[in-house]
Amino acid sequence: MNESNLTPIQIEDLSFDDFPRNPQIDIVCVAPIRTIVRREEEILLIRRVRKVEEIDASVACPVSSFQVTESPQTTLEALAIQGIGEIAVHANQEYDSNATFTNNFDRAIVVQFTTSDDQEWNYGGTPGHSVMVSADGHLDGDVRSARFHGIPPAALVAVKGDQAVAHGKHQTVTLQPGETVYFVNNDQLGYYGDNTGTLRVTWSIVG
Repeated sequence: MNESNLTPIQIEDLSFDDFPRNPQIDIVCVAPIRTIVRREEEILLIRRVRKVEEIDASVACPVSSFQVTESPQTTLEALAIQGIGEIAVHANQEYDSNATFTNNFDRAIVVQFTTSDDQEWNYGGTPGHSVMVSADGHLDGDVRSARFHGIPPAALVAVKGDQAVAHGKHQTVTLQPGETVYFVNNDQLGYYGDNTGTLRVTWSIVG
């Protein structure tokens, strides 16, 4: 088109009928472009407002103050190795590396060890030693033949190093970091082979 033929006109003065139309190729838009632009601006505005509301709803201290936090407290849940566990102690073993518990933490812990009343074992096949007893041991047995004196024979004994630190069906033991306790039937050394029975000791960290 020759620029000299262009006649300046006001857009507002134009009407739909001022343009030639071809029904084969023309596409007619009913909605004004101005309305579409306005709707897009409104949507953008709503999104911005929602974003501000989400930020305001979060936990925060006022600008003129500062936040104070307490030191985290150690909880038993954080200390628990497996929550609770079980150790099998065989009556015929003088020492069993599987019948042990080790404190793998960097602080002292208190552990409870418990056996049920219906679990029994003995400390020999000869009369007087073959009686089946609980982890509390043979209360009327010959203490002089026991591995740890002052503790009933056939009692379940918790040992640290070579020292008995607890015995019986219910025991509470404090372990320092890296310390190990093992469990054994209180029989005479060298005479474990004829013992029968197994006690299952449940443990839980309580402090």
